Amino acid sequence: DGSDWRAESTVRVETSKTGMLLEVNRKLVNVLAAIPVLVRKMDVISERVTGRCGDV
Repeated sequence: DGSDWRAESTVRVETSKTGMLLEVNRKLVNVLAAIPVLVRKMDVISERVTGRCGDV
């Protein structure tokens, strides 16, 4: 009667949604992991700038 097919397509949609969420999660984790590195770089740059200009 086609109900099996409907259930299967629903499962497929849910699976692709989960895959998308996992992908987004992975990207978020990468971004969050990069933030401290960026902050450290910014600190180093600002130290160099203030060091070059003397006491500001």
